[in-house]
Amino acid sequence: MTSTRRALVLPAALLAGCVSLFDPFLAEPIDEPTATADDEAMYAELEAGRAVDAIRAVSFGIAEISADGAAPVPVVHVRLSVANRFDRVPWTVDVVNATLGRVGRAASRPLFVNSDIATLPIARVDGGEQRAIDLYFPVPEGIDASAAPGALELHARIDTPDRNLLWYARVGPPESPVYGEAQSAGRGARWWADPDHAWPSFNRRSGPITHRVPREIVLTRLPRWEYVPLATGPRAIKNATSRALAEIRLSPIVEHAWEPSLVAPIVTGAEVAVAPIPCARYDVLVVDGRGDRCVLPFAHLCFGAETWSIDDVTLEHCAWRP
Repeated sequence: MTSTRRALVLPAALLAGCVSLFDPFLAEPIDEPTATADDEAMYAELEAGRAVDAIRAVSFGIAEISADGAAPVPVVHVRLSVANRFDRVPWTVDVVNATLGRVGRAASRPLFVNSDIATLPIARVDGGEQRAIDLYFPVPEGIDASAAPGALELHARIDTPDRNLLWYARVGPPESPVYGEAQSAGRGARWWADPDHAWPSFNRRSGPITHRVPREIVLTRLPRWEYVPLATGPRAIKNATSRALAEIRLSPIVEHAWEPSLVAPIVTGAEVAVAPIPCARYDVLVVDGRGDRCVLPFAHLCFGAETWSIDDVTLEHCAWRP
């Protein structure tokens, strides 16, 4: 899917008068600034220039995220890639006020942002760097995982040394999906959550009761559009430990409910076929032949058709009886 991108350049002094583009929840369709002849010249310059070409956005689909152990909520994933190839001074991306919505409809700000950038919620991209920022937005009305998201439009403010960009683009799946690329979602070292959202946890202190920003954020379902091929998990399990294993059970993150064992008791060195396991993160319960139990938290089971080999190193933190 080819994205349509435009950027409007405004002097910094005028940006304060454009807050309608960045309201948290826009009640009316987004009003694009009226372009003058000078504006059109700047559009042409930008569309031929490095700034626009250095900013791209794609969506891997609808994901689910849990905050502080609450029930997962569906969110639309958008990956914003920014490459500061030529400037020696940093660019900054205001992710807090980025908006996503259907064209001509109300838009919303992100609920969550994930990246390795230490300066969140302002994303700083130093000279020579290329950075990826994963934004997770409330699912717009009328959008679901089975539908092409071509009507979604992302707006973001990106400041470079000599210009302030009000950048926007239609977003959709990658034109040439890379196998396993969606599995990188949620792996950034830092999370940001919207402090104005009505989160289920509260600050416990004197004075008015206020919602508390989540302390633990977990991506419980990888983003996907149904028509985009999704990697599968393992189709076989091998007992490479030094003891017999009686049970291996999975629990989707946050559900805290063990599914039936994937295997009957398997002796050391044995390998058994299992039904394909959906590619996702799980808590894993392993029970040995004597009934000793061990939980492997937050295991990422996305091996394609490979065998899942469980060995003594995998279970070394279990401190089982010798």
